[in-house]
Amino acid sequence: MSVAGGLEGCPPEIVESITILLDVTDAGNLRLASRCLCSKVRHGIFRSYFRSKCVKVVGPELERLVAITQHGWLGCEISDLTLVGIVNDAKTFEANPENLPERLVHLLGNAFKNIAANGTFRKLRSLSLEVIVCSPDSKDELAPIDGGPQRPIWQTAAETARITFSALQGSNLEIESMNIFNRQLRCSIAGNELSRIDYHAKGLSKTLCSLKSLSISVSERMFDAELEAILTGDLDYDGATDDEGRALEEAARQACNDCNFTGLAGLIQACENITYLDILHRRVNLGYPLSRIPNERLFQRVAGLGTTLLPPLEECILRGVFLTEIDLSAFVKAAPFLRRLSIEAVTMVLGTFQSIFDYITSDISKLEYLYLEQLRTGSDMVHFTDAGHPKLYTWENANGSSTLKREGEDVRRPIQCHQLTDWLPVGSPNFRAWLRDQRRKYGPP
Repeated sequence: MSVAGGLEGCPPEIVESITILLDVTDAGNLRLASRCLCSKVRHGIFRSYFRSKCVKVVGPELERLVAITQHGWLGCEISDLTLVGIVNDAKTFEANPENLPERLVHLLGNAFKNIAANGTFRKLRSLSLEVIVCSPDSKDELAPIDGGPQRPIWQTAAETARITFSALQGSNLEIESMNIFNRQLRCSIAGNELSRIDYHAKGLSKTLCSLKSLSISVSERMFDAELEAILTGDLDYDGATDDEGRALEEAARQACNDCNFTGLAGLIQACENITYLDILHRRVNLGYPLSRIPNERLFQRVAGLGTTLLPPLEECILRGVFLTEIDLSAFVKAAPFLRRLSIEAVTMVLGTFQSIFDYITSDISKLEYLYLEQLRTGSDMVHFTDAGHPKLYTWENANGSSTLKREGEDVRRPIQCHQLTDWLPVGSPNFRAWLRDQRRKYGPP
């Protein structure tokens, strides 16, 4: 008796238990063995297995993705797709023709077209971008927070984003939700890399206009390796030489270049129908003289979209962002449909939060949910006097909590707060633990 013949007599549950252990291609081939097996493999657990797929952005895995998204294959069930960039030995990666960016764009583009043409829903519910770190002498796959230098992680993130957006061009694939490195610690796309993507490219606008939700982690730009070594103090030198001095001046110029701050606003503008926006800003490890880059210009560009170009946001989360009172005020006033607002670990570099608090608690605002946590005005920590107890009792003069959460009609109550000017509890173990947690979430690595 053939293997196919034996399996045909098994209950669907047994066939599913076997097929979920097979490679995707082998399972697909099993479906082709007979109509009976095709019917059994198409149902239940195995069918649902295809609705959420994690695919590495390398030639062999993208080839399989193209194959299983052909008409009639179970890859057409894909609803939630995660694309994972691989951080590994650069020379090995570049020497492999299967992983040339142009080829990866071609393969991924074909997969996107297949999903748009053959998919059960003709669209993706979600598309997420992530990165994993692979050591060339080990089979271990690590999350960015668990290992590897910062530079290749950021470079891989940028390359993965470029490949993805290039592949979406001309695919006509609709996507409901996009997450760009937002749910991983110690991984972001640099602001200048966002500016390199043409969001108005032919064939990409349909995809971006279909989005209802956008989550993104963005950071300062990365510099070349030699300059980064100077900035972070990895080079041992007594004073800057003329060449190093010129390099530092060039770095300062690059750090203030407008291209570092326009890309995020350009992406948000192109996603003209999103109702959910989550912006996470992560710091990279830059030393003097770039420890104070004008990062507030990133959000300034977003706020500058105004009521005309800003999407109809209903929920917004801002984390780790640098901004000014004028820009945050303009932003919340330009979002008349905003119902839920979360602001976490945000630094006000110019002005105070009071005018924003007054507006969002007024009858003009339509907010139904408000969450504020660890806001700073310059270096001063904001505490809410009627919102519980301090997170760390060693903070001097702390009264109330650095966290405020309100819902429903409670949002309309006036917000009472004060600022702690000398809140750093030097030497406190609790504070050191809190600081480590903040750096894990917002950087620098």
